Amino acid sequence: YWKSMRQKSSNMNAFINEDLSGIKIIQSFRAENETDKTFQELVWANRAEFIKAVRWCDGFGSCIDLCWGIGTLALYFVGIKIIGIDNVSIGTYIAFGSYVGAFWQPIMNLSNFYNQFVNAASGAERIFEILDTEAKVVDAEDAKLMGEIKGDVCFENVTFAYEENINVLKNVSFSVKAGETIALVGPTGAGKSTVVNLVSRFYDIQSGRILIDGIDIKTVTLDSLRTQMG
Repeated sequence: YWKSMRQKSSNMNAFINEDLSGIKIIQSFRAENETDKTFQELVWANRAEFIKAVRWCDGFGSCIDLCWGIGTLALYFVGIKIIGIDNVSIGTYIAFGSYVGAFWQPIMNLSNFYNQFVNAASGAERIFEILDTEAKVVDAEDAKLMGEIKGDVCFENVTFAYEENINVLKNVSFSVKAGETIALVGPTGAGKSTVVNLVSRFYDIQSGRILIDGIDIKTVTLDSLRTQMG
C-alpha cells in the first residue's frame, strides 16, 4: 500500500508540474474545468491509498498491543485460576508481569521500526528504479574528445522516432551557421524540441547524420559534447 501510495503521489505531482508550466495553454483553451476534474481524481486516488496504508500501519501496532494484553491476561489467568492464588505470591505475579512487559517492549520497537522501514523502502524503490536504468545513449568505443565548439550545426537526412515506426522527424536536412538565429515553427508534436535534444545527443537517431563544426556527434564523447551546451 505504501508503494501504491507513492505511485499515486508521483502521478499527482507530475500533473501539478505539467499544469503549472503549461498554465497559459490551459487558460487559452478554456480547459480549467477539465483540468480541475482530473486533478481532483488524482488527489482522491492518492488520499484513498494513503488511508489504506495508514490503516494497515496503525493496525499492525494495535495487533502487537493486543497480543501484549492477551499475554498479560493469560499470565494472571494461569496463575490465579489454574495454579491458584495461594500457591504463588503476589511478588511472583508482579515479577512475571514485568517479564512479560520486558519481552514485548522490544517487539513493539521492532514493529514501529518495521513500519518506518516499509514506508522508506517504498520511496527508495522508486529512486533505485531511476538509478538502475541503463543509458541507451553511450559513447562509441573509438569516441574522441570534442574540441571547442564554434557553433555550425548541420542535419543531413535525419530520421528519428521515439517509438518504432512512428517517425517524429523524417529525412530532415538544414544547416545553421555559428551565430545565426533561426526559428523552428510548427504545431505541438512536430519535433521542435526533439531537434534541440538531438543536438545534445540525448537520443540516437535512426538514420542520417548530425554534424557540429563538421564533426559527427556520434564520434565524440558525450561529456565533451554536452559540457559545451547551453
